[in-house]
Amino acid sequence: MRVTKPSPPAFRKQGGFSLTELVLVLIIVGLLAAVGLPRFFDDDPFEHRGFSDELTGAIRYAQQHAVATNCGVRVRIAGGSYELFRPAATNCDSTNPGDFTQAVVHPAKRPNAFAASAPAGISVTAADFVFTPSGAASANQAVTVSAGALSKTINVVASTGYVYE
Repeated sequence: MRVTKPSPPAFRKQGGFSLTELVLVLIIVGLLAAVGLPRFFDDDPFEHRGFSDELTGAIRYAQQHAVATNCGVRVRIAGGSYELFRPAATNCDSTNPGDFTQAVVHPAKRPNAFAASAPAGISVTAADFVFTPSGAASANQAVTVSAGALSKTINVVASTGYVYE
């Protein structure tokens, strides 16, 4: 007796993608890459957010430093940079900006002053105010940090010194 193998069907349906489906997928991937990749590699939103958070932290630190040392702290924002100053130890109750000549030392970067400049392309509105030893600010302030279409406002309430975005 002879054993024979079963013969395969004349043709089998092959699984896979048609040429039309492959072309459509390539077009969709190309469009997503053209729109998504430039946004992914744009540093402006990250730099903007980072600097505005840094400035908010510096203003909050100025208020905390004024309360902790029982000595006023001046916040000066001008020309895209900020600086924190305090008066000489004998003149701590002053609110006159001219008396604030000593730079506040950055706690994490000793002995460097608490100051920084905005990265290129980021602008900051000017402001100049003093936190008193009680923590109150000399005036209401609204500081705007902007980069192109991005904008963020940092507010300071004079009566309490509360800082919020």
